[in-house]
Amino acid sequence: MSHYNRFELFYSSHQSWLYAYLIRKLRCQHQAADITQDTFVKLIDHQHLDELTQPRAFLTTTAKRILIDLIRRRHLEQTYLQFLQLSQSEQFVDSPEQLAMAVESLLHIANVLDGVTPKAREIFLMNRLDGLKHAEIAAHFGISVARVRQYLAQVIAACCVART
Repeated sequence: MSHYNRFELFYSSHQSWLYAYLIRKLRCQHQAADITQDTFVKLIDHQHLDELTQPRAFLTTTAKRILIDLIRRRHLEQTYLQFLQLSQSEQFVDSPEQLAMAVESLLHIANVLDGVTPKAREIFLMNRLDGLKHAEIAAHFGISVARVRQYLAQVIAACCVART
């Protein structure tokens, strides 16, 4: 049996269950349908679907991750749009394409920051967004300035790795 035949069997066996599960959880047929399809699209190239011992657990975990990414993206877009509204006096973007590129960049940065420790993320944001100096951050956390620099280096290294 070919991979796509196995996928078609997997899809037909579990799609309606996942859709019903997501309707119960989300209480929105449209969003449930979107997340269901996105889940199966993400899994279309997965080579070992027929070997899963708990396919429903696997599907719900995958769907939850897609939903979290969707929520994160919407939150980031909303925050950026609010920022733009507050900054009406300055022109930050010239077109919807530039806005989409800016949101994609912010999402990429958010994903990188999700990959570091919470303390490193908070220190980085305090330094870069709030403009706090290393000594101020060190005093806030009760750590040394050298440790603050180590945390910042951790985040910058994660950004460099993500660029490649």
